[in-house]
Amino acid sequence: MAFFNQNLQNELKSCKFIVYLRRSSQDNEDKQMRSIEGQEQDLKTGIIQRLHLEKNIVEWYRESQTAFETGRPYFNEMVERIRSDEADAVIVWHSNRIARNTEDGGLFCHLMKKNKLKLVLTMYQIFENNPHDKADLMDDFTRATENSDEKSEMVKRGNRTKLGLGYIPSGRLPEGYMHA
Repeated sequence: MAFFNQNLQNELKSCKFIVYLRRSSQDNEDKQMRSIEGQEQDLKTGIIQRLHLEKNIVEWYRESQTAFETGRPYFNEMVERIRSDEADAVIVWHSNRIARNTEDGGLFCHLMKKNKLKLVLTMYQIFENNPHDKADLMDDFTRATENSDEKSEMVKRGNRTKLGLGYIPSGRLPEGYMHA
């Protein structure tokens, strides 16, 4: 993690940022409905204003799609803009907003290795383009993937337990029965 010194402050002022906000679901009725707005507010007041980065932002991306799989449209557009040198840094609420799969996480670290991406700025950490920070960033992506995989296993276990107790995990009842 970077030490906040004059060199880093100068680098931040020279960066062209993309702000990437993501929530996990496309469903507007889910419990994450305000997640993107909350991320945006936190970043605006917590980092962007405090570090005076408003003029350095080239784009805001707001995506409502899971990061378990590859193929997110705004994520892909962001990567292309970094590859084409339109941006060289990313602001994100937490690194797990970028990737929860190894392919996207590896791609992001590869952009750093190729000097296309200077840094990733989160609410609580700055990942610079150096071996230690790239390893930490990839570790964050790996932990996010592991956490997602573990949640999936817990749901499956819970469904097996319910089935063993006579409940129908899918929520469907046998014909002739109704929910009380």
